[in-house]
Parts: sequence; C-alpha cells; structure tokens
Amino acid sequence: MTIGTPTAPIFTTHPASQTVTEGHTATFTASATGNPAPTYQWQTTPDGNTWTNIQGATAPTFVRNATLAMNNSDYRCIATNSAGIDTSNVATLTVTPANPGGSTGGTTPSGGSSSGSGGGGGAPSLLYLAAAAALLLGRSRQERR
Repeated sequence: MTIGTPTAPIFTTHPASQTVTEGHTATFTASATGNPAPTYQWQTTPDGNTWTNIQGATAPTFVRNATLAMNNSDYRCIATNSAGIDTSNVATLTVTPANPGGSTGGTTPSGGSSSGSGGGGGAPSLLYLAAAAALLLGRSRQERR
C-alpha cells in the first residue's frame, strides 16, 4: 500500500567505476528514493548499447567475483516503482591480472584491502624466461663451433 503521492524513483547514489585484481570481489552500490520504495535490477552490456538483466541481481548492492574476461565491462542499475523508472550512471569494472610473484593491491575476497611491493618470489616473468632461453641458445651455438 502506498501512503502519500506516488513519486518516480530518483537515484541518490550512483555506482562508481572501480579497478580490482582478478579473483577479488567488485562491489557496486546504488540507491534511489521513490514512493512506493523502488525495486532494483542490475544490468550489463557487451557493446554499450544492448543492456541485459543480471539474473538475481535485484538488491541495491551488487557483488561480483572479478575475472579477466570482465575487464572493461559496464554495469548500471534500474530502479522501478508504480510511478516510474530511473537509470543509474554507468560504472566500468577494470580487472587487472593477479601477480603470482607478489601482491599488487586490490580488494580482497573478504572485503579488506591488500598491498605490497610485488616481486619476492613466485614464477619468473615470460620476458625473463625468453631472455634466458635466447642467451642459452646463443652460448650453445658458440660452443658447437
């Protein structure tokens, strides 16, 4: 039951673009006023033109585990009630690769933050491996002469 004059939803908080490391969570939040209270539906788009509802994403906060496939993906929220509809601003998710040699910072799965200087172990970079292989091949060829 609606008490008072129905009013269309208006977003008071829009989702913010963010950058997270793959495997960590991205959290988008939006809020709208209206009478009756609006319902929410989060959407994403593959091309910037066609928006698709995200199944089950019907709360003011939308949480997603970030993968590299989601890099540069756009999200928005739709607020609806019997008096109308409003669309939030678009927020872009940027996903950076995880660094196997050390933390580069980002949002952790528990919602905290991590930071570090990187390096300090882990697998060597592909550039280092390629340079080492080229050096070894060059030495091997010189020894055969």
